[in-house]
Amino acid sequence: MSPIEVPLMACRSVSDVFTTAREVIAGHHHPLLLFDTSSKSLHEPFSTGLISSVVEPEYVLWIDGRNIRQSTEVYDLIKRAARSGRPMGSNLNALEEVLRDDAVSNNKSSRTYWVYTHFDRLYESDRPFTVELIQMMLSAARQLGEGYFAFKGGYVPAERPVSVLLTGSWEVMHGEAASENSFLYRFPDSYERGFPDLLTNLKAVHITR
Repeated sequence: MSPIEVPLMACRSVSDVFTTAREVIAGHHHPLLLFDTSSKSLHEPFSTGLISSVVEPEYVLWIDGRNIRQSTEVYDLIKRAARSGRPMGSNLNALEEVLRDDAVSNNKSSRTYWVYTHFDRLYESDRPFTVELIQMMLSAARQLGEGYFAFKGGYVPAERPVSVLLTGSWEVMHGEAASENSFLYRFPDSYERGFPDLLTNLKAVHITR
């Protein structure tokens, strides 16, 4: 199969990166922004600027991946960030419930953002878990936007718009981003019942200066 040509976006400022992310979201996709060495200086200001720009009733959950190397660190960080008071096991099913129930805007018409910056750090140290984590986040976002069958309680109708925004290093992730069969773009066959097209709706952009 032919590799995907990841669009290259020249950004001179953080404002340019914001514009790129908004355009991806406006196109009904989840942004995957991959910064190369020339645009590295824009990565942190964009991340912190994005978080501070979200105001109620919109909601943002920020997973700061700069120092995350193990799955246990992800569970702890998301539970704290979501301010979830429920007991939560260290497994992805429990984490998915926290995201869907606790890490969303209280206003159903307002957008929720799940932002995972520097996710490539965990990818380098534990690729299998990172694959499952990212696909779980994308699946949960699609369920909230389209409706889903809950494990208990029957069908839950489409509730609210959720955008998953990922950032990382182009040098680390360009191979995955250029593969049309990557976990970034396609769910495994086991997801076919919920998502017959198996599409994650993620769109990668190569950010350069």
